[in-house]
Amino acid sequence: MSLSIFSKHPLVVCLISGVFFGMSWPGIGFWPFALLCPGILLLCLVNLDKQICFLSSAVFFTSAWTVAFHWNALHPNTVTALSSVVALLTMISIQSGLIALFSSPVRKISPLTAALCGVLGIAVWDWIMLHGPLAMPGTMLGLSVSDSILADEWVPLVGSYGLTLIVLAFNLGWVIALRSVKHRSWGLALLVVLALFPLSWSPELSAPSEVISITAIQPGMSPTEWAEVTSTTKESTLFAMLDSAKTAFAQTQLFVLPETSLPISSSLDIQGIVKNWSDSLGASVISGAIVFDSIGTFYNSAVASSGSGQFSEYHKRRLVPFVETVPLARFLPFSEKFRLESGGVSSYGAGTEWALLNLGQFKVGLLICFESFFPSDAAYLRSIGANLLVVITQDGWWQSETARLQHEAYTRLLALAAGLPVVQSSVDGVSAIWNANGTLMAKGQTNGYEMIHADLSLQSLTTQYSKTGDYPSNVLLSILLMVYLGFIIRIHFFL
Repeated sequence: MSLSIFSKHPLVVCLISGVFFGMSWPGIGFWPFALLCPGILLLCLVNLDKQICFLSSAVFFTSAWTVAFHWNALHPNTVTALSSVVALLTMISIQSGLIALFSSPVRKISPLTAALCGVLGIAVWDWIMLHGPLAMPGTMLGLSVSDSILADEWVPLVGSYGLTLIVLAFNLGWVIALRSVKHRSWGLALLVVLALFPLSWSPELSAPSEVISITAIQPGMSPTEWAEVTSTTKESTLFAMLDSAKTAFAQTQLFVLPETSLPISSSLDIQGIVKNWSDSLGASVISGAIVFDSIGTFYNSAVASSGSGQFSEYHKRRLVPFVETVPLARFLPFSEKFRLESGGVSSYGAGTEWALLNLGQFKVGLLICFESFFPSDAAYLRSIGANLLVVITQDGWWQSETARLQHEAYTRLLALAAGLPVVQSSVDGVSAIWNANGTLMAKGQTNGYEMIHADLSLQSLTTQYSKTGDYPSNVLLSILLMVYLGFIIRIHFFL
């Protein structure tokens, strides 16, 4: 088979394969493309000119992300839409630069070696995205197969970053088999191992646990209505929804409201509102809110009150760039001009503490919005005692169902990775409840007002990832980087 097309027309090949790769993400969801298309990019890294490698990578990911993340450009606020697109293009540029840097360290390396090094460039970028302070890792390769049988099998073992390495390994396996007759058996063996290895593992089921009755409220308001964070009627509207839910599901022990539900107010005032709700309903309540502290710092927060009067307040730790924070604003003062108003606030502080809501015999770990992209956070919450994870979000700003479906798939991975039940409450979809093995227990059927209810067992699963987190993946990446460094030293100083 002639592979000359990959070296003669890399930009055209990368453009076409990138479009197909974009279809692997939810909501199109043709996830097998994720096991093929990045390999086509690797085959194009045969031209050892860094500029061509950079352009090939940039074309590939731009076309892919245009399909998968077009919703970033559909925000009703033009400035927000523009900043989201600029952020994506910036990410593409950095990622493409890393791929070019790793795949073209010197001119005298083989095409197969260039492909191997290109894999390392992608792996390093995804690691940076998953371990940084900003909440924009939705573009990780592993998340392209988030709603698939592959994720079901591997995420309990390796988490979402490990899933990136698995996707890269699948692509590398068939590239090796296609590129090298000498190493073909190794490539095919890698594919077999990746397909069969997870089947030998099974999570450990905890002892039978109590069942909790949960109702997540999906208000179904438009983004414009929801943004009226100073409205005096919003609080009463939300309580009316809670009261209706209590009538419909009288046994409910925990009510969950979405991100930024309550009007801007001080932390003490918000706690008072949530406590009054909890007392009136005779149940625990978790609500999103925008709070400010004694020095005037605003936080995107989750405020919770248990039926016994215990409080928990969590400030979002991972902020969305430009919407909630401006990267490097401390070092680049002119960047303050790019701050955008979000929820009536132009700048949010980042939280530094984890929070658990103590509900007697069990504890609830709190996450806000895109923080559900980080299974490592879910695993940590489990390690400090969480029996249940709650994600509150607002997914209606981007006028596309794709964004909602992607977030639903990513949140489900939290259950698979941490082995804990997960509840997601969104303003206008998708609100859902999953048990500890990722099985859907209840889900809203529309983007309008709904009450999503389930009697949820708090039985957990002890997954491999809940015990080791990203440690094995980090060790593997470190070993690969050391091997790469040794390769560079050998090429420059001994050949």
